[in-house]
Amino acid sequence: MIITLLFLINLVRDVPLQESAILNQRAEIRAEQLCSDRQWSHEGWEDSFKGLNFDYAGENLSIDFANDLDAFIALMRSPSHRFNILNKNYSEIGIGYSEECNLTVELFRGL
Repeated sequence: MIITLLFLINLVRDVPLQESAILNQRAEIRAEQLCSDRQWSHEGWEDSFKGLNFDYAGENLSIDFANDLDAFIALMRSPSHRFNILNKNYSEIGIGYSEECNLTVELFRGL
């Protein structure tokens, strides 16, 4: 899932995002936490960036999509999610997934 979403995101960007191991780890933790708390909101998303250097940060969430392409299309149709995907201030991305809830978290960072 992560590889496909990263590929799709980088297809539409002028400058590709670099995959970040630390953001992948934090996105995975965030996805699992949202699932276990049965939380479906961006509340608390900033906690994923504690202790990291960044000038810009953002989060996208998607849930209950049959596949990566459907999730990507839906995110691109949402102005705020599209903004994150295309934002030139971001240089890195991390993607996490909770299989139990079929929930994906995308974390974006710009330095």
